[in-house]
Amino acid sequence: MPNDGTTIGEIAREAGVSERTIRYWYTQGLFVPPPFAGPGTRYLREHRLRILTIQKLREKGLKLPAIRRQLAAMSLDEMEALLAPPPAPRREPPPEPTYAAEPWERIVLVPGLELLVSGAGGPVLRQIAQQIVNHFGGAR
Repeated sequence: MPNDGTTIGEIAREAGVSERTIRYWYTQGLFVPPPFAGPGTRYLREHRLRILTIQKLREKGLKLPAIRRQLAAMSLDEMEALLAPPPAPRREPPPEPTYAAEPWERIVLVPGLELLVSGAGGPVLRQIAQQIVNHFGGAR
């Protein structure tokens, strides 16, 4: 009994199907089962890839005859590619903020505390700035 490979139970759990379903698939000619039949049977990489690919194609809505045809045309590398998780979306860094060349007025409220007021802020912003200056007794 070889010590490498995977048990049918392990593959069934990974594929999200029953062991009975996997046995049914090989009776339907979707893959050739391992040569040893018994509780110690080990499924090799090819078996695992085929079983997981069958389940993936079933999830896409394909019926067993169509899956059989697709499997016949697929290499193990193609199966691995089908089973690979999609690449993570590339995240672009946020754009650097751009500041328009607009006039800023610096108002000293008290030594060490300044208020910057944008000239683009309009009269409402100027009024708020003036209220702050009046409240804190700023020096212009």
